[in-house]
Amino acid sequence: IRTSSPIRHLSIVSGGRFVYSRPLGEGNILRYTPGSDQWAKVLDLTSSEGDPRYSPSGKWIAFSSNRNGPKTVFRMRRDGTGMRAVSFLKGFSGSPSWSPDEQWIAFDSAPEGFTEVFATRVSDGTLRKLARGYM
Repeated sequence: IRTSSPIRHLSIVSGGRFVYSRPLGEGNILRYTPGSDQWAKVLDLTSSEGDPRYSPSGKWIAFSSNRNGPKTVFRMRRDGTGMRAVSFLKGFSGSPSWSPDEQWIAFDSAPEGFTEVFATRVSDGTLRKLARGYM
């Protein structure tokens, strides 16, 4: 696979499908399915999207974006539809990771000036603090 710019934040699911982000202005989040020889832009916006992660089934993508201010975690279907924010903390939130059952998304955030790890239930936004980090 060849690309004209660096690949950042690579996420691979079964079947060899993958999603990744590129630098701002070059089609921020793209996906590729082996055998198709086609790249599909999932998001192509002027905000900064990154950290894309496929859900275990490959149906969903969690990612971070600054489209509403500070970086926030969002989720969307793999075709880019159904996008919505899932983290609502003050300050930066990023590095999303799916639970095996796809019911939760864990992420890091620094709402009080030091990094902490949280998880939010996708269905209703229930938030849990999992770990307190460092400054």
